Amino acid sequence: MTTATDFVRDFQGAVRAGFTLVSVVTSEEARARELVALACKGMPVVYWTAASGTKLADALEHATTSNAKEVHVLVDPQPHLGDPLVQRVLREVGLGARRALVVFLGSAIDLPPDVERETANVDLPLPTRDELGALLDPMIGEGWDRGAFVRAAAGLTMTEAARATRR
Repeated sequence: MTTATDFVRDFQGAVRAGFTLVSVVTSEEARARELVALACKGMPVVYWTAASGTKLADALEHATTSNAKEVHVLVDPQPHLGDPLVQRVLREVGLGARRALVVFLGSAIDLPPDVERETANVDLPLPTRDELGALLDPMIGEGWDRGAFVRAAAGLTMTEAARATRR
């Protein structure tokens, strides 16, 4: 079973291998944000969303011209990836012609073929039983079988496990 530690190792390994574009496909946005920050070891992480008020092309232009050493996470970028300017800038980042580290984060990401070829995919594993136990401990009443709750939650995301326990 892969763990959060495996995610961090795989993410860091992709960056060390020279990938400047990394894709993380998951519905667990909050957990992915935590693990990306952990994998980046204290480097500033800048998030872009469509709700940020900045066009993706402008955010990428800033990311690639900034002297700051930052990780730029594009949350749910899918609807904006059809823009030819966005595709070209991302391709240039992937090829090393522009300096930036860009992470795609979303529940479904279908990258343009030229960008996909330059992108490392890092899987976010389902939570371990220990992680589920830590999540469920404050929700489980005294006298309840903790092990049974954790076993029942195996295979769920953290969000799904929390929702199932609140019912």
